[in-house]
Amino acid sequence: MDRAIDDAVAEFSALLLAASLALIGASLLGLGGSLVLMAVFAIIAVGLFVTRAALGDLFAEYYLLARTLEDLWIGAVAATVTVLLALGATPGELQTLGGLVGLAGMLNYLLRPVYRLLYRLARRLSDAS
Repeated sequence: MDRAIDDAVAEFSALLLAASLALIGASLLGLGGSLVLMAVFAIIAVGLFVTRAALGDLFAEYYLLARTLEDLWIGAVAATVTVLLALGATPGELQTLGGLVGLAGMLNYLLRPVYRLLYRLARRLSDAS
């Protein structure tokens, strides 16, 4: 079960990093938080959702990569929600928000040992009762 927790944490971290790259990339193009940018990210999310099976088939032999590609639309949704929450943000502010989303992804990844510890503790407590 530890492997399943590690895989889920790694995938969620990768999705947050994808959202971070999208936000930072948009800000480097001089785009700020606008309805147009939010619509673009939403269209990308829908496109990724519709093609998720085909994306997963590209790297079917690599289980975690295939699963991450299938769920890549979640990263686009995270970028969409971030822009929604920061409507009117300047490109610099959007870049900062992208950095914070990426930081959250890395923090999530670095907390894997804590997640494993909490899982083992919960499993022991449930076995004891």
